[in-house]
Amino acid sequence: PQIAWLNFLNSFEIYDIFVIIDDNEENYHLIYGSQYPKINFIQINNNDCYINGFIGSSTATKLPPIMSWDKAMFFFSHVETSYENIWFFEDDVFFFSETTLTRMDEKYPFCDLLTRSHTIKYENNLEGWWHWNQVAGNIDLPWAYSLICICRVSAGLLQKVRDYANTHGRIFFIEAIMNTLAVHNNMIVGTPPQLI
Repeated sequence: PQIAWLNFLNSFEIYDIFVIIDDNEENYHLIYGSQYPKINFIQINNNDCYINGFIGSSTATKLPPIMSWDKAMFFFSHVETSYENIWFFEDDVFFFSETTLTRMDEKYPFCDLLTRSHTIKYENNLEGWWHWNQVAGNIDLPWAYSLICICRVSAGLLQKVRDYANTHGRIFFIEAIMNTLAVHNNMIVGTPPQLI
């Protein structure tokens, strides 16, 4: 993890912070835990994701079949299930401070998904987005997607992802699965302007 990113996260006062680490070769809690006491360094065995169906979130990007997104969704739907909402953000996302998140939480308290956009597709073709082929054949229409490098997901929506993983033995592309499952389950999606 980037030191500047850890320093930023360690300054948070309101949210519990979890950093999901892909690499299982070293114990990152031992390396960074004492320097960053507010951060929980989480490492998940790939096999735990595999046997629970949390595999395939990033296949459209030619990355390995199990990545930190799979591990994060597995963790918050199987291990740490006490949170009503979870903010997910990748380490290349910029925002000014923790207040950015609290303000969105206050303005959008009932949304199951907060994300940059929410594009819904009702036609059975692959036109309009270059990753529809990652969705087709995985779930019935309608489909939906968004760029999700920063998003807030409710525990209820994560349960729907878990249900899908349990039923199918895998998930599908991260930029579509949460939006699509929200549509299929009549959940509320918000698109705060701060996420653009």
